[in-house]
Amino acid sequence: MRNLIAIGGDRNEVLFFDAETGQGKGRALGCTSSILDLQFNSLGTLLAAASGDNSIYIWSLENFGLVKVLTGHISRVVSIKFSQDSSRIPRQNCEDLGGVYRELTILVTGHMDCGIRAWNVQTGNKIRESKVSKDAIVALDLSQDKGQILASSRDGTISVLDSTSFDRLWTLS
Repeated sequence: MRNLIAIGGDRNEVLFFDAETGQGKGRALGCTSSILDLQFNSLGTLLAAASGDNSIYIWSLENFGLVKVLTGHISRVVSIKFSQDSSRIPRQNCEDLGGVYRELTILVTGHMDCGIRAWNVQTGNKIRESKVSKDAIVALDLSQDKGQILASSRDGTISVLDSTSFDRLWTLS
């Protein structure tokens, strides 16, 4: 579903609005803590939310229903990004959950645990993990054309990693 604005926050829900009219379109429930970051997938079929309860919530934009909860972090998840080029991140077998997934969907998360993780959204399995810093990861981005992950840490460093191997390419401090 295109032309949506999603808003999270301390109310433990996501509110959806039409980007052109501002009209309310619905809400997504199921999160148990504050929503710290939101990300739409490239097809406009899924929304992921980073949560203060150490989890990632995935909703279908077709009906705003909760599709999957990714768990395993020991601290808050603060930054999330969908990969538009899943060929650069190691694959695992996928499953189709009611036609919601039309591509292998990879989500990269940055967290207060000082590292990043890549997830297969279809299966909910962690694909790869790397400790990136001595301090919390507060923001991340994916360089879709170069196959790199950029992770910014609370200690002021920015690490650039290869998105396939998670090897550190270089660090800015």
